[in-house]
Amino acid sequence: SRPSLQINPERQTFRCWVCNVGGDAFSFLMRMDRLDFREALEQLADRAGIELSRGHGAGTDVKRSLYEVCGWASDRFVDCFKNSSLAKEARAYLRERGLTDETLEANTVGFAPNEWDWLLGQAQSSGISTSHLEQAGLVVTRQDRSGHYDRFRGRIMFPICDPQGRCVAFGGRVLPNAPPDSAKYINSPETPVFSKQSMLYGLDSSREAISRSRRALVVEGYTDCLAARQAGIHDVVAVLGTALGQRHARLLRRYADRIVVVLDGDDAGRRRADEVLEVLLAEPVDIRIARLPAGIDPCDQCLTAGPEAFEAIINEAVDPLDYRMRETFERLPQDASDEVALNAVESVLKILAAVSPRSPLPPSQRQLRQDQILGKLARRFGLSRDALQARLQELARSRRTNDTSPSHEGLRIDATELAPWDREVLSA
Repeated sequence: SRPSLQINPERQTFRCWVCNVGGDAFSFLMRMDRLDFREALEQLADRAGIELSRGHGAGTDVKRSLYEVCGWASDRFVDCFKNSSLAKEARAYLRERGLTDETLEANTVGFAPNEWDWLLGQAQSSGISTSHLEQAGLVVTRQDRSGHYDRFRGRIMFPICDPQGRCVAFGGRVLPNAPPDSAKYINSPETPVFSKQSMLYGLDSSREAISRSRRALVVEGYTDCLAARQAGIHDVVAVLGTALGQRHARLLRRYADRIVVVLDGDDAGRRRADEVLEVLLAEPVDIRIARLPAGIDPCDQCLTAGPEAFEAIINEAVDPLDYRMRETFERLPQDASDEVALNAVESVLKILAAVSPRSPLPPSQRQLRQDQILGKLARRFGLSRDALQARLQELARSRRTNDTSPSHEGLRIDATELAPWDREVLSA
């Protein structure tokens, strides 16, 4: 019988008879690993030992060196974490958080001792030059140019890998007893193989699970990601100390139909919601926000309450506009003036005018969604739906013509139209 997948080594082509898809080596790699053409080209060139010519940027040899140095450093950090007394406190802290030895080993968690030249000494013993360490962002030149020192000191080390599983950078977390002025997290600097604006922690391990579920959960911390995996939730990644950006969204769209951003239930989590809205403005992607209870992070939720409780919160995720509406109305004081109330309405209408054209929904569903939101505003504030619709159209026209949006006075509603309205949280 005919095989479901046929590969012709001589012609360098493939054909999948099940899904009726075929192509060359480039298209095969692009489909299997969800790469764009340039990434597939670079990966095949690297395997073949061919250096690509380009007008600028690092060559293949530089990138290969960075992969090797980062991989070597990851091995050193892991060995220290597992076997050195210098990592005793780090091991105790992560176990106290509820992470098992199996989870830590599977995710190659390491430790950088609180010494200025520990990694430099390891490199000298291994025959690795200081210049290569500096290229990889692992050491820093002293201000007086007299030498170098380790960038990561006294930190739990999380290797950051590209989608193909090659270690390209690190995220380092301080221990609880670190000086109060220490940054909680630091990342490797930008290099020819690493940009935190276009990479996500854990994507190399989770992309298959994301492809199966067609859903990507985005958390804020490395331990949040590991805790979710330990709880059996594998379609999860973490941002690298920055907001979810446009390039992150584009990357995840290769694997997922929906992105769910999981926010901590604190003020910082609320601020993240506005950043998610900015992504929605720039990228037509189905993105949702799930908010945890106050004082709880995903690590605690997964390991304490269990995966079922975590999934229940994920299933209640709402789109960023709904989330922003809830936040706007929750923050209104009980005795808000008509002026303040109208400003709140105006802020929601401005967001709706900006988001609607970028929505991934079909036009008919987009209109229904818009009608639903206007209906909620009208009921909550006792306003005319027609007036809200007219104001929304004004704002949309203003955005299209790049004019300055009129103030809320353009909302042709007399303040006396405001009826007493329910101050409860806006229902979804």
